[in-house]
This record gives sequence, structure tokens and C-alpha cells, in this order.
Amino acid sequence: MEVYVHSKNDLKKNVIYFLYSLIPLYLYGIYKNGYLLYQRNLIGFLGMFKLVILLGIGLLIYFGIKKKVTFDLLFASIFVIPLFMSVNVNFFVYAGGILLYILFSKYYENVSIVILVLSLFGSFANKMEALNIFDYSVLDMLFGRNISGMGTSNIILGLVLMIVFCFFNIYKKDVSISALGVFLLLASIFDRSMLLVGNAYFSCIIIASWSLISPILKNEQIVYGILIGVIGFIFMKYINMYYGMVLAIGIVSGILSLVDKFSKKII
Repeated sequence: MEVYVHSKNDLKKNVIYFLYSLIPLYLYGIYKNGYLLYQRNLIGFLGMFKLVILLGIGLLIYFGIKKKVTFDLLFASIFVIPLFMSVNVNFFVYAGGILLYILFSKYYENVSIVILVLSLFGSFANKMEALNIFDYSVLDMLFGRNISGMGTSNIILGLVLMIVFCFFNIYKKDVSISALGVFLLLASIFDRSMLLVGNAYFSCIIIASWSLISPILKNEQIVYGILIGVIGFIFMKYINMYYGMVLAIGIVSGILSLVDKFSKKII
């Protein structure tokens, strides 16, 4: 989701709608990475709610630093980051990452960077998936049985949310659609296994247009999205399947930020 030039009330309304739309992702994440594991005695009772605990940690740190809620993208990102986390992420590592993110957000607010760094800690496979004893169909995988972040495995649900987001007047749909479209095209041709990685879809849908300096003009948004789709595919193919797309977004948005700052100095 992205900010255009709107009033604070308009931004607040859209952020609230955005947060409501994330509820199904949290519910499915608790079911897949919590309830199903608890049923098989692979985790304890509190382990069922790790996704919610991560959210609670982020909110406690946010309120401890900010003291009050400002319905902006920084506040919304506290709800987004847990969804992309490995089910095995350490609570203390997570808390430290969120603390640094909020403290330095006034200098450089880029949610893809903090997701990328925290994604480096722990495997994305939960205890049930690590046993490798299930033979899911493609439809099962599309509906969330694949390995991804704690709340980003249900690809069908992600595509539904993308349609909903397109009705938000601050959502840069051209960035997300072009990034996802290019990625799907390349994956279909060169590596179809990538078509079942939920993190790639949700990175394009939720994070791709997050940067405050991502383009505003339609044509520039499309080019920006294409770059993310191409580079994201390459990174997923040759670096890491689960956070390659996030890495691409971090690099492309970072380069754009540097170009923007350099151009302002010249002017």
C-alpha cells in the first residue's frame, strides 16, 4: 500500500481498512502454523499464537517509542512484518529488529529491509512441513499448504486481497500488478515451482509499492514493477526462493531512493 498526496483523515481511513483486510491472513496463519501443529502435539498451546505474539511485541515497541498511534504506513507495517516471518524466528531477534526499524524509520523507512533481515533467521518450514510426509495437490498448495511466511502461504487469499486493495485510493495497483505479472510469466517459462511460493505473491501485492519514494505516474509505476518482477525472479532462482522477491524490492526501492536524493541535490 502506498501514500499519494492525501489528507491525514483519508490516509487514516485507508490504513484502517488495510489492517482489517489483514485479519484473514492472521487467522489462516494461526490455523496453519499453530492449530494444525498443536493438534499433532508438535508445539505447545502458546506456540499456536506465535503470529499474534510477534504482532504484540511489535505493537509494544511501537507504543513504547511513539507513545500514540499515527495511522500511517509505519504503524501499518507493524501488522505486515509478522506475516512474512519464518515460523522459527526468535522472539528476541524479532524484537531487536523491530526496535531498530522504528528508531531509524525517520531516516529511512523501508519495510522490505527489515523483513529481509529478519527472514535470514530460521527456516520457513514448520515442524510438520519439515517432516516431508505430505503429498499435497497443486490446489492444496495454492490454498496455503505450501512453505512461506507465517501468514503468506495462502496464494488464493492473497489474490482476493489484491482485488480488494485495488479499491483503495492510495494503493498503487500498477506497481503490484506489473511486478506480479512479470514474475508469473518468467516463473511459468523457466521454473514453475516458483508459482507456489506465497511469499513472492504477497511481496508483490503488499510490499512492492510500500516505499515512500516509489513512482506516482502510471508509466513509471509499471516500469518500477517490471524491474521488481524480473530481479525478484532472478534472486528467487539463484539466491533464495523465499525472500528473493523481498530482496529485489529492497534493492530497487533503495536505488530509487538514492536517485531521488541525488536529483534533489542537483536541483
